[in-house]
This record gives sequence, C-alpha cells and structure tokens, in this order.
Amino acid sequence: MSQSTTVAAVIGALRGIPQFPAVDFVNRLYNKARSCGNVAPFQAHLQPLAPYGEDPNGPALDQVNASSYLELLAESSAVQALGNLDPANDKHKLKACANQASSQVAIDGVMTDVTSLLYAEYINWFLKSKGLPDLAALSVQPGFRDAFTKQLHDPHFISGEVYEDMAKGAGYSYSLALLFTDDYLHHGRGVVPSIDEDFSNSASSQTVSAWAITLSHGTSPSLHDVLAFCAKAASIVCATTDGGHLKPQPISKIARNIFGSKLVVSSFAANPGSNLPAEFNLASFSKSVNGALQTLSENDLDQWKSISAINLSLWGNFANKWNSAVSAASLESSSTTRDTSDQFGRGFVIGLTAGLEDHQSWKTTTITGSGVADWIKQGSTTFKSLFAAPAPNVTDVTTHNTDKPAYGGCFVAGTKVTLENGSIAIEKLEEDMRVLTNADSKSYGVVSDEDVVAPMTVPLLVAINDEPAFFTPGHVFHTTTGLRAVEPKSARNENPWLNVGKLGKGHVLKRLQQDGKSYEHVEIKSLRIETTKAAEVYGVHLREGQRSYHANGYLVAVNYPEITIKSIANLLSQCTRAQRVEMMKQIKELDPLFKKFGVATISAVLATELKGEKRRKVSRPLRPRKKHASHLRQAKRTYRLVPMGEDTAQPYRILPTVQIHEGVVRLDGAAEPRAVIDPDDLTIRWSRSLSDGKYEHGQAVMDNLGLTGSGVVLISSEAEPAELPSGKGANLIPFKVVKANVLLKGGSRNQLQHGQVANPPKANDVRPSSAPQANGITNFSPLKHRVPGFHPPSIPATVTSKGVPVTSPTPPVSVNELDSSDDSGTIDDEDYFSLTLDQSPWPAGTDRTTPVQPVSFGQIAIATYHTDGADGFSYPIVTVPLLDQLCAAINAATTGPAIETLYSSYTSVDNDGNFMGIVDFDSASVVAALSDANQTHQTLNLTFKKSLSSSIVLPILFRRLQFSLDWSWSNPTGTIYELDSTMQYQMGTRHLIVSNDDTSFATVHTRVANSAALVANAKTAVAATPAVVTKALAAATTQKSVGQLVADVNKTYNDLALHTTSQALLQQTMTYHMSDNDRTNFLQIDKPQNLDINLAQDLPSDLATWIQQTYAPAYVSFMLAQTPLKGERVNLTDDEKNKIWYWWSGSGSKCLSKTKEYNDLNNLTATAAMRQLYGSCFTGYLGDPNKNWAAEMYNGLINAGSLKNLCSPAFGQQSKIYQYCNMMYYLDSTGTYADSLFNAMLTYAMSKTVVAPYSGTGTDDPDKDQRQKWLYNAMDSLGQAIINNNGSIKMNEEIRQALLADLTEFEQQAGLDSKESADKRMEAILKESMILTESIADIMDTVSSGFGPVIRAFGSFKWATNVFDKMAAKLSTETSYMGTCLKGVMTFAMVGMYVFVCVSSFMAWDTMDAPAKATCVITTLQMAVNTVKDIADTYKRYKKVKKPVDDKNPPAPQDVKDEAVMDEKLEESIQESAPELQAGAETIYPNTPNPTQVCVADKISANGPETREVGALEPVFDEPILTEKSALLPSVSNAMQDAAKSFNTLDTWLNGINAVLGIALTVSLSLDLKEHWGDMNTVGKVLNIVQIVTTGLGALVGIAQICVDYAVFTGAIAEGSMMCMAVPFVGAVLAIIGVAVMITLSLISTQKTKEPPPTPVETFITKTGRPLIAGWDEAPSLALAYAASASERAHVAETYQITATNASPKAVTITSTTITVEVGTDAAALFSDSALTLTTDASATKTSAHYTYPAPGTLCTATMAPNILSSAATSYDITIGGVVDPKVNPLGQLVLQPQQSIHLYVNGTVNAAGTSTLQAVETFVDGDKARWVQTVTRT
Repeated sequence: MSQSTTVAAVIGALRGIPQFPAVDFVNRLYNKARSCGNVAPFQAHLQPLAPYGEDPNGPALDQVNASSYLELLAESSAVQALGNLDPANDKHKLKACANQASSQVAIDGVMTDVTSLLYAEYINWFLKSKGLPDLAALSVQPGFRDAFTKQLHDPHFISGEVYEDMAKGAGYSYSLALLFTDDYLHHGRGVVPSIDEDFSNSASSQTVSAWAITLSHGTSPSLHDVLAFCAKAASIVCATTDGGHLKPQPISKIARNIFGSKLVVSSFAANPGSNLPAEFNLASFSKSVNGALQTLSENDLDQWKSISAINLSLWGNFANKWNSAVSAASLESSSTTRDTSDQFGRGFVIGLTAGLEDHQSWKTTTITGSGVADWIKQGSTTFKSLFAAPAPNVTDVTTHNTDKPAYGGCFVAGTKVTLENGSIAIEKLEEDMRVLTNADSKSYGVVSDEDVVAPMTVPLLVAINDEPAFFTPGHVFHTTTGLRAVEPKSARNENPWLNVGKLGKGHVLKRLQQDGKSYEHVEIKSLRIETTKAAEVYGVHLREGQRSYHANGYLVAVNYPEITIKSIANLLSQCTRAQRVEMMKQIKELDPLFKKFGVATISAVLATELKGEKRRKVSRPLRPRKKHASHLRQAKRTYRLVPMGEDTAQPYRILPTVQIHEGVVRLDGAAEPRAVIDPDDLTIRWSRSLSDGKYEHGQAVMDNLGLTGSGVVLISSEAEPAELPSGKGANLIPFKVVKANVLLKGGSRNQLQHGQVANPPKANDVRPSSAPQANGITNFSPLKHRVPGFHPPSIPATVTSKGVPVTSPTPPVSVNELDSSDDSGTIDDEDYFSLTLDQSPWPAGTDRTTPVQPVSFGQIAIATYHTDGADGFSYPIVTVPLLDQLCAAINAATTGPAIETLYSSYTSVDNDGNFMGIVDFDSASVVAALSDANQTHQTLNLTFKKSLSSSIVLPILFRRLQFSLDWSWSNPTGTIYELDSTMQYQMGTRHLIVSNDDTSFATVHTRVANSAALVANAKTAVAATPAVVTKALAAATTQKSVGQLVADVNKTYNDLALHTTSQALLQQTMTYHMSDNDRTNFLQIDKPQNLDINLAQDLPSDLATWIQQTYAPAYVSFMLAQTPLKGERVNLTDDEKNKIWYWWSGSGSKCLSKTKEYNDLNNLTATAAMRQLYGSCFTGYLGDPNKNWAAEMYNGLINAGSLKNLCSPAFGQQSKIYQYCNMMYYLDSTGTYADSLFNAMLTYAMSKTVVAPYSGTGTDDPDKDQRQKWLYNAMDSLGQAIINNNGSIKMNEEIRQALLADLTEFEQQAGLDSKESADKRMEAILKESMILTESIADIMDTVSSGFGPVIRAFGSFKWATNVFDKMAAKLSTETSYMGTCLKGVMTFAMVGMYVFVCVSSFMAWDTMDAPAKATCVITTLQMAVNTVKDIADTYKRYKKVKKPVDDKNPPAPQDVKDEAVMDEKLEESIQESAPELQAGAETIYPNTPNPTQVCVADKISANGPETREVGALEPVFDEPILTEKSALLPSVSNAMQDAAKSFNTLDTWLNGINAVLGIALTVSLSLDLKEHWGDMNTVGKVLNIVQIVTTGLGALVGIAQICVDYAVFTGAIAEGSMMCMAVPFVGAVLAIIGVAVMITLSLISTQKTKEPPPTPVETFITKTGRPLIAGWDEAPSLALAYAASASERAHVAETYQITATNASPKAVTITSTTITVEVGTDAAALFSDSALTLTTDASATKTSAHYTYPAPGTLCTATMAPNILSSAATSYDITIGGVVDPKVNPLGQLVLQPQQSIHLYVNGTVNAAGTSTLQAVETFVDGDKARWVQTVTRT
C-alpha cells in the first residue's frame, strides 16, 4: 500500500470512528487502579468489574508502563475515602491522616493525562479492527507523519471534511481523532495533552491554527462558532491549569488558552508552508479573534464536556466503592500472641540454666486496621502531599503473667476430632479409636492409652477468621507451606525436633471438605485472641499412624513426643531400675520426657507402669531443650549468586535470584515447587526447567545464620540427573551466596561492598525462566508525573505472567521525611526490622515488655561484612539506615575526607539459638555537636536543620542499642541507652525498644501467592522434589578460599567436640606412655593400639619421659587421693591430698597449668584432634605449595571488621577465636599466628579505648604535675624531631614543614634565636610557653566540665582542641601568638598522652626500665603523628585556633567533621602499631615467649583491677590563667632518657587512670589455649566483661569457666535478681581427665598377715607418689574461714548452713568461692532430693524444700551449675560472687570487710546414713585457687 493510500485509508477509517465509550474505559481504568500494589490492603474489598480490552488488570496503557499514573490515581482515591471514614468506627483516628484537598488535585491531574492514554488505546484498537496498523507503527513509517499532517492542513480538506464534522455538531469524534493522531505521530507512545502555553509548541496547535484560519475565511460559519469548534476538538490534546493545578477545564477556558493573549496561530502564520489565503492579515485576524472570545457564551460552550471531564465525572461514581473498601480495611482486626518470658528485656540467659522457677509472660497484640496504617506509612514516604499526619499506632497490647508452668498446644472441650466414621469431641476420645490422619492418602491412626489433658495456665485461645476460638497458641497446624503455630516457641518447647513456623495472616490451612475425602484451602484473613475461663484443654496422642489428625476439620499435627512412658516401660521391664534409667538417658529422642518430668519422676512412673497401673492423664510442663541454630525455614530474604573462579565463562546474571520466604523457595520472583530448604544441614536445593529446554539444578550451603553461603549450579539437558557429569565445563557453575543488598565492587565478580544497597536483578535480566513476561508490554520507563508536588513511587510495578502488577513497597528509612531524591539504591524489606522506641525511661530493677511512650525509632537491618570479597570471611553486622543517612548528610555538608561511619556493630547467637545484635554509636558526641540542641543535655528528638540543612530527626541520641531476634528471625526486642559520658561506659538512661509486631501486606500477599503456586503444582504430575543430583553438588567444585574453608569446617565444628577429642587423645597418650605396672595395677586396660603415630611412637622423647615420670604418676596419685583406701598400711595424708589437688587445679609456678611439657602435649593432641575430626575439610589446603592458607586466614582476621567481631562477647555461641587459632596452627604449625592475632586484638582494644579520654577530678588532682612533665617531654621530643628531621618520629613532610613554620614563627614573635641546636631551641620555646603549658596541664582532665554529659564523650583530638582553644582564648593580646604557633605541636603531645595512658592500661608500666619507658613514650607520640599522614589539609584546618565552643558559640560543622575524621585515623594508627607494641613488650620481657601476653597478664593481675567512682566534674574555666612562670623542669632537652625518668613516679596516676578508662575489649582466654596458657591465666579478667569462675567436685580438676555477666552489668536484669548460668570454658588446657576411674579394690590384697608383701598401692605411694608430691607447692591459704556442721541426722528435712567469714583484720577481695553440694540417692550425696533450685535471699520460697540461696543479698549473689554424675547423683556448683556495681565493683568480685560473713543455705532432706564431702574452692583475683573440704557424717 502506497503512502498516500495509507493516509487516505487511515483518514477514511477515522471518519467513521464512533464516540469514545467512556463508561467502558473508565471501568477498565478502575480495574487497573484497584490492582496496583500500593493499594493492596483494599483490593479484597474492591470487587473487579467486567474486564474490558487487552490486558485488563496490568499496569500497561497503550503498551506503556503507566504504573506511576495508576498508583497515584489509586492512592488519591483511597485517601479521599480515608477522609470519609465514619468517626464512630474510626478507633485510631485514621481519618486525620488524609489530605483530601491534595488528593482531589492529584485525581484531577492524573485523569487529564490518563484519558489521553485511554484514548490512544481506543484509536489503536479501532484501526486494528479495520485491518490497519496502529499509530505507533504508522509513526515510524517513512514520510507518513508529514503526509498525514499535510493533509490535515490542506484548505480543501479543511473546507470539506473538517467543516462537515463541525456542521454535524454533537461529539466531533472525527476531529478529535484527527488532532490526537497528529500529536501521537509526532510524539509516539505515551503522548499526553500539552499544558497551557506549551500547546503552542505541539503539532496539533499548528493544525488547529490552520483550521481556525481556513474555516473563518468567508461569512459562514461565524468566527465565534469556529473558535468554539476548534476548542472542543483540541480538548483531547490541550489542557489548562487552574491555580497551578492541572484538571479538566470548561471549553471556554480551553478556547481562551488557545486563542488568547498568546495567539497560537502566530507561529503557524509565520511558517512559509502554512498555505494561508492570499488576503489573510494576521493583525486583523487577531483583533477579530479577541472580539469573538469576548462574545463566547460560557453557558453554551460549557454544556459540552471534554472526554477527560466525562471520565472524571464517571470516576466519581466509584467513590462509594473506595469508601466501602477503606472502611472495611480500617475495621479489620487480627491478633497474635507471643511468649515473652525470656525476651531480651528480662536478660540474656547465657549458659546452662537449671532449677529456675516457672514464670510465663504472654504478650497479646491486637491490631485494628493494620493494613490501612501500613498503607499510610508507605504513602507518607512515596506520596507525601496526600497525607496530613503520620500513621497512628493501631496496636493494642495486653500481657498475661503467671508463675504456673507452661503447656503446649491443645484444644478446648467440644472440639471435633474426625474418626474413621464420623467425629467425636476431643475430651471423649478413648484408646484404640481410629482417627483420620490424612484424607488424601486415606490414612488412619490409633489413639493411645494416654489422655492428653493440661490445665489452662494461660487463658488464651485463638480463633481463625470469623470462627469461634478453639485452640491454644502453641498448637501446630498443617499449611500449604509447612507446619505452623501462632506461637511456635511454645510448640518447639514441647517438641524441640519439630520445625514449626509462625502462623499468621495470608497462610493457607487445609480443612476437610464436607465429604471428608478431600481438602479445601482456607486463607487466614485474621486471627483473633480471646481469653477463656476453661480450666482444661485437650490433645491427642496416637499409638500408631501418621502424626496428624483433624480438629474441627483442620489438619493439625500431633506435637506430643511419640514414645509414651508405657511403651518405654514395656521395653525395659526386664531391666533393673538403674539400668532402665541409664539406657533411657542414652536415647536422644527421649530427652523431652526427661526435661519435662525429671529422672526421679520417670523412674517412679516406670515402676508404677511395670506393676500394671495405667497412667491416664498427663500434665505437660515445658522446658526449653534444643538449641535451634537454623531459621532458614522462617526467614524472608533475597540472595544473589555470585560465580566464583576465573574460569567461569558466563556472567553472574545468568544465575537466578533466590528468595526464601517462610519455608518457600522463590527463583526469579516465582515460587518454585521443586525446591526444598533443609534446616538441619542448612542447604537450599532446587531443580527447574528453563525456557531454552534445559534444566537448572542447584544447591546452596548456607552458614549458621543463613546470611552467606556457597554452592554450585548444574545446567543439564536432563530433568532428573542422578549423577554429576564427568569433566569440567561451563555446565557447572560454583558460586558465592550473598545478600541481595550487596553490591559488586569495581566490576569484579569476587569483590563485594556494602556502601549502598542494590536492587536484585530483575526477571528479564537473567536467563529466561519458565514464567514468560506479559505479552505486548513494552519495557519503557514509567511515565513522569506532571502534577505539582507529586512524585512517582521508587519501584515500578513488575508485571507478572498474569499481567497483575506486584509492587514491593519501599519501607521508610525512619519516621522522618528524608530526602526522597536519593536514588543510590532502593532498600528491600528483607532483614529490615521496624522498631518502636519507648521514650519513657526504663527504671533499673523493673521489668518492661510494652512501651509506655512509644515513638517510631526507624529501622535496623542485618547485613553481612566481607573481609575479602567473595573469598574472605563473612560476618553478620547490624546497620542503622537512619544513621547512615545522617553520616551522608554530614559528609555532604562538609569538605575533605569523609567520615566512614558513625557506629559499629557486632552480633552473636545466644544459648537458645536466637540472633543478638549490638550497635555502638561511637560518634554519638559528633552527632550531638552538630544537632540543633548542640551543647544542651537534649538526647531525644534531635534535629539538624541549622548545621546540615537536613530534615532528619534522630529520636534518641544513644550510646548502645542491643536487641535479640527470636529463633524465627523476627520480633526484635531490646534496650537502648542514652549517651551520657558521666556514666560508666557513657551508657545513660535505659529505654525499651520493641518490634512493631506487625505483618505487612506485602508479606501476606507473598504468602498467598506461594500457597497458590504450590497448590497448583500439586495438581500436576510434575515432581515436587529437586533432582537427586542436587545432593551431590556440594562436592562438585574445587574452588578454594578462606571463606570456603571456614564454611566447610563450620558445618560440623564444635569447640566441645574438639576439646573432648583432644583430651581423650591426651589421656590415651598418657595411657600409652605410662609404665606397664601402673597401667596394669591401676587402670586395668591394655596399651592403646591405634593411637595417632605422632602421639605414640613418634612423640618427642622429652614428652614421653615427662608423661611416664610426672604426668601419669600424678594421675594415679589423684585417683588415690579421691578413693578411700581401707586396709592399706600406707595412705596419703591430708596435706599430700591438698598438694595433689593444687597441682592439678592451681596456678602456682609448679602447677600443671604452668608446665611447658603439658602445653606442648596439648598442642600435639589438639592438632591430632583437628586431623581426626575435620581433616577432610583441609584437603587441598594443607601443604598447598602455591599459597600459605594460614597466612591468608590471619590476614583476613586482622581486618578491622574481623577484629570487632572477634573482640566482642560471644554470649551463648562458641567463640571463633579458638577455632581460628586451631585452624591456623593445623595449617602451619611453624607460624606464630595466635601471638600475632593477640597483638592485633590488643591494638584494636587500645584504639577503641583512646577514643574516650580520661576525665580527672579537677585542678586539685595530684597527678597534674605528671601531666605537665608529659607535655614538656613530649613537646621536646616532637619539636626536636621536627627541627632535626632525623626520623626519630616519622611524619608527613608537608605536616613537618607546617609545624616547623609554626615553631619558627613562635621564635620570631618571642625574640628567640632560631639558629641554635634543636635541643636548645626547644628548651627556649618550652620555657617561654610555660604559662600556656601549665594551664593546659591543669585542665586536661577537667575540660568536660564545660559541657553537658553528651558532649563530654568526645574523642582524643576533639578533646585536645577543646582544651587548647579554651586556654588560648585566655591569652593576652601580646601572648596570643603562643596559641597560633603551638597548637599543632601541643595537641599532638596531648593526644600522645591519651594514647600513652591507653597503652599503659594494657602494658605493665611499673615493670619497665628507663629505656623501655622512653621507647613507649616515643612510640605513642608516633601513633598520634601517624594519624595525619594522609590528611594534611584536614590537619591544617584542625590546628588553627578557634573560638571556644560553648552554648552561644556552637562548633562549625566542618570543624566537627575534621575532628571526627582525625579520631577515626587515630584508631587506624593504633591498630597498625602491633609490631611496635610487640617490640616494646620484648624490651620489658626479653627472652620470654609471648611477651605481650605476659605484659597484659601482669598488668591486670598485679593487684586486681582498681576502681573508683566517676565523680561530679567541677567547672574551672572561670579561673584566671596562670600569670607567673614556674621554674623549668630539669633536663627537658634530653628527650629520650629524661622522658623515662620523668615517668618513674607515675604509678599512682596510671593506676587511677586505668580504672576510669576501662579496657574496651573481651580477650577470650581461648585465644592462647594451645600456646601459652601459663602466661595467659589472667587475661580473662579483662575489665568489665568477664570473670573467672570454677566448677567443683563434679570434675577432677578446676575447670576454668567464663560467666559473662553482661545482662546484670547493663541493667537488663535487676541487680538483685538471680541468673543460674554457667558457660563452660571450652578448651581450657587445665587437666580434664574425666570421670574418676574407680580402682578395683578387689585386686588389692587387704588380708592382714604378720609380714604381708606391699600392695601395689603401698608400693606406688612409697616409691613414686610421695617423692613426686614432695616437690610440689603447697596450696595457698584460704582467704576466708569456713564453718559447717560435721554431723546431720539422716532422713530429716534440714536447712544446712555453710558460713564463710573474713577473720582477718583487713578487707578481703576474691573473685568468687564455689561451694559444691551433692544430691540424690547415691551414698555420697548429702541430700536425697533429686534437684536443687537457686533463689534469692529476698524470695518468699527460699526456705522451701530443695531451694538454696546465698545471703546476705546486699553482699553476694550466686550462679549455679549442675553436674550429672549418675542416675543417682547430681552435684551442684554454687558460685558466690559479689553484687555487680558498674561504678565500684564492675567484675562482681566478692569483697568482705573484717568479720563480715556470707552464708549459703541449702534446704533438703538429709540422705540415709553415711558420709558426704563438701568442698569450697576460692578463686583469687590473680587466678590462683585454695580449697576447703568438710566431711559430713549422716547418722
């Protein structure tokens, strides 16, 4: 078809176009708008209309992504409806959030534009119906556009065709279509009307001009009629505004816009090709037009409505629909309940908990209108102007507390259970009834003999949707996505091995159809929690069949342990009672029964069962049992798969985006039925078909938190491959798993960064999957809004295969309206948690679970930190987006190097497997200085408009935020502490912080979508499991990296297993090398035959000799000391027994722990244990000729991020330090990696300590003279280095020149001779500047008194500049040059002093000689100078004297930023100083292994850590500056030696400073376990974090344990409360020998004769034991005097008292005393009770049976650890320490004044006649021990 023919055909077709069907198209618009993701909360209530046209529900209009228009239209309509809510039903005042005026403006504007898109569809569909191309195709045909426009301008065409349409009147459909087509051909898809004056630039304006001129030429029609017609025809292409707002306007206004003051025909007339009539005169025509416009009849014209006006009117008819939908959503109510008994606010329960009293606290949350509130929150960020107020709190919380035991999931009486025939009330079930367990498989189970009946201790029942409440929160339901319960914690407590997820809105349940043969799927739209008066609830127990049944038709799980007591009894009926118990304790599956009922109860019940008595009713108290390290089945997270290895030929985007959502795996956004999550080995496996006919099979192995991992993808032509393909090829792709919000750095696949958040790849960026894109949707960018004040959402809608847009909401960074123009990346809502802050203080000693004054805190997020891209270590970290935004705002408002971060974080896992995070706001003082509050005490709601021009609002200025997530990776709860530098560790008022306890509609939508996909797949024949080959993929890659090695070891690594294996090997080694006689006589075992060769015949001879002559005899001696040797003529004395005990457990110089041979032997056994347990993981790494993997590990560990992680408390999880040291030693036993790592950790600790300089007590501080000496000596040393440039202190040359210029200027101003030697010049400078130096020395430690408690927390450089500037301001005009010229040198000296004080906190200054001290001084100065080596410009700004900061003179943002950057650099400088630190330690301890460790050990243990309370700081700045010069200190010029001499008297000063500074590091003792335990025995007493405790009689030696007193110290637990906990010090290299080896006394002759031969015992004691023991040390004397009754009456209930008294004339301080008491039926037990329960002196139950407590509570507190010795005996180690006081007793040491006493009371029934032994072990501050033993006779 020719061009002219096509033009004629198109025009001919348009000539017959019908009137626009507005009703149909507006209905189409409604369907699309209601489908928008941003109004998802209302979709269920907005019923769809009949579909019309192509793609009836998707975001496309005319094949253009119009999602932004549709979302704004939908949002605005919902806001209009929100404003129409009935106040009577608006409980939470949601209506007040609506800005109806603004939303109407938005609707008006959107309707104008969207009408154009609808009209485009109308024309295109019409042309297609006529067999013609659509407008988009015509627009790209060469020449068509110009030919079409030319035809429209032709006078004959206008006079004919156009005039005829004008004459017809009515709708002018033909002319509207012509003008619109003209514009469309010039613009393309997405054309919208031109606004106001812009119309003159459009193509259609030229056509309208031609029409007006041609039609008005002549006498008919009138110009008046022509103008009216042209305005009507142009209403589809021209729009006008009213008051700046775009909306459909009356035709009269459109006419005036077209033909008014700016005549649109002027440009047309100027066009040479306009084809004007010969007689046309523009001026005359314009005059006529103006006259005609005056005569236009408003009424006549405005009766004609434009299409956009008609559409707007029709849209208004939907108002009732929107009103009803929003109203219904606002009334939707759903409840959930949570067992908060052990949440963070009640304290971290660390270690083994035993004997705690029952307590339950259930928090029930009812949310009304949560979907509307969520929508308001999201809309307030995306559509700010539509909302007048932030979303209100729509949550109501109630709490139920009880001290009764908890029970699992049950049902109320009357609940129907489906039987084989019919149903029955649950309480009427009888044994042997057949219960339907699965309708699909027609399976049945048989009711057992147990009636499951539980008391209703927590009166809460749950209802589904509109049904009556009938089950408890802990009951487990089958859903389409696995097993779930409303409170999974309760369900897991009942059965720890069941993987149970959270049940909530959007999940889909299975319910029997009426026929009972199949299931219907019931979506949970709401859950309702109700209180009940029911006294009992009921469960079902099955003897056989599947573990499920139907309750009220719902498929539910049997959660009760499968093996009943009776069935166990039947199996064990032939055994003795003791044998039965021992056998059962070996069966893991029976653990829940033992935890519930205890050994004694089980034993008694078994005895009853065996006698034939039937046990009917079962009460079920719960106890936590199993640690759940996996949350993968419950998490919601998106991963990217990053290919590893250089041989990967294909780019990373071919790999799918993997999402996990509550147990469902989604690949590229779609639920994948052939995918599984295995929580036991933390793997994700899948198989899926690809669009190219191939299949993708993948396996990802995750770490224990599921944040990172690795795996392999196989691309295969087979759907079900069983084996891996042979050979290498691109079909196997190894990958690293990273979070989706991790960017690839520098374009390299193996480098990762976290600087900003990235969107995951979209579906069309990856290899095509089986889900195609919607047909006909062009992937154009979204159309831009032209509505003033409105912006499109940040995430365009994604079109699914059904054409339904699914928009992921962008959660707000905080409650404040941050700048939405930041497009650095869109934050996903996975692993982001919205928190609520309680701005009301949380008083110490109180419990709180619900905010009193709630405000939104914003969000926290869990991310991963990678040390070396995809190949290095990966650590979970916590990010705070609001602080990240604030950091960016600070950097944007200033110049120079950027502040890298304002905070740091670390994470851990508690003893129950719950994730814990801590955020330290390190730069809180920097933020405080920049806030509008500045120097005030304000810590709440800080703003930054003045300094940063930012609208950010910080809800609280905090020092630390600490929180925990529950096992399902949800419900963060914790505490937050205000910044207050007057408090210890700057931690001020405590506040509660909780999760928003809500379920977003995005989550609900995904749940429903997942269920739908899985249900649909279940109806097909497609396999629902991944191919078998996916299980083998982990072994398919040979890629090696540190991260991969650690991940492989982590899969099975366990400290306890390694330690146990190592000690077992040690004992086997001892048995192998001991004398044959001792092995035969005392152990009665054969020589080990399969011992590791390195421990057997290849053991170094010196170690073999030591074992035979010392270790093995000591072992036998210990056994003999523990065994009553009746009938022996030779026996060990009590003194000898005490020496034996001390050799094994003490810390004296001759004790086992100080023996080099023992440490060497432990190295060898630890290596052998690593080889035995984890050797296979090291294949390819061990002995690698191309790379030293130990060095690679070490380099990753000394990264700052790694050090932060390593130096942080491990809480309930294993410390990684021991693991990493063992791995490095195993990889390279010749290296000193453990020592080097310790030094790196030490310098990291110093760097964190120096950021908070010491605050002294005022000008009367006796140490000020020492500070003055420091300044003189330091300035002298630094000045000479600057002048001489001799390298004694290395510095940046630019900095040196600047400082030299300052010194020279000083000399010129003071009239000094600058030609003298350096030492003479500095002597003169120091003498001249003595006034300033002495004044600064006076106030260095009291500068904080001029500021509020917030600002006092400045770092060292900020501190120094504040001191200097305040003193410089007091200088006279004549001496002001001193400040200008000396600030650079003097502030370096001041910072150097702070660094020195920090170093001295870790190093034993007292033991240094003069040269060593001089080296230390110079080293610390070097650290300070190194700070500025790369930031010369920043330092030059810093050293300028500034006006002192005060309330009236806030600091400049640039100054604050510069000082913060320098403090960051100071930290880096110190962290890089490990070699210098090691060198300094070597000068103190020459020829000593690990001198740094020895320094630290000696420093901390010399006299115990000193403490003193931080007192009030008195202001000193009103005092006048010194006016007289003091005598110059002697010999200031000889810097090196004199510096050392000057500090010989600083001991008191340093000790006092150390106490206030504290040491910000937890150095685990396990760091140096293998290497030098003897040197490191006191490092565990690092300030304020850990304390040493010991176990007692249960082990044969005192095993060092660390009990982290974190929760008590921080106040999370009331100071007087009891925490029963003990974390074994895993891997301690003290002698762990195991349970006592009983000597077979029958082998020892006891028959008396006149001259019997010596027995083996007598021979050993006489010839071996006694000579050996004689060379050992005596145990230290006890610090306290102990007293207890030596005789008790058997079978009598008693309160037994043990008293410890300080009988000395001086105060006594010890770490703790551990008293061991044994209970049970064993002959050695003191009490016959089965267990003890620890309580407090203040408890009302303290005198009850089996309770024990220390007293008085004002002096002491206790922890308790049980040691199960046998089925008949348990010993309890009760460790008594002091009451923790963060100010005066941070370690909780036991301090008794003269004649003060403490008591331990034990209530119980005395055992049968016999003897018992009590023991008390005192642990001293230096780690040594002493023992008291008491024999108690029971008569």
